Amino acid sequence: MKTHIHEATASYFGHEIPLTLSSNESRGTENDAATIETIKNIRPMGTPTFALVAIHEGEMSEPDGAYKSDAEAYYPNLVIEVAYSETLDHLRGKARRWVRGSDGIVRWVLGIKVDPAPAPLRAKAWLWEAIGSKAGS
Repeated sequence: MKTHIHEATASYFGHEIPLTLSSNESRGTENDAATIETIKNIRPMGTPTFALVAIHEGEMSEPDGAYKSDAEAYYPNLVIEVAYSETLDHLRGKARRWVRGSDGIVRWVLGIKVDPAPAPLRAKAWLWEAIGSKAGS
């Protein structure tokens, strides 16, 4: 179940990602040309529902945030997943499903685990990256 904390976390990171990526792109990075091109052109696409293929044939999944660099592409390059009531293992499983279910087109999954304990509110973030992905396709 999505709570106000879950939604606020997804919204915050969804706002910060374009700012951070444009800042990194302007400073230059040591990434490969395909990664730099993806970062330069990445745009938010909201939270549409996607049909996953490959290992997860027909499974439908809705990210907490999605970004892509190719307007014609079906899958995003970057997905945000927030876990508040879910476990860290569940969050890791979601990250794997996005990468595998998109056949590596989802290149990065930013997973944010929010601690459900009372204040102060704490969160940890992980970035999963597909190795040998089909970025740019």
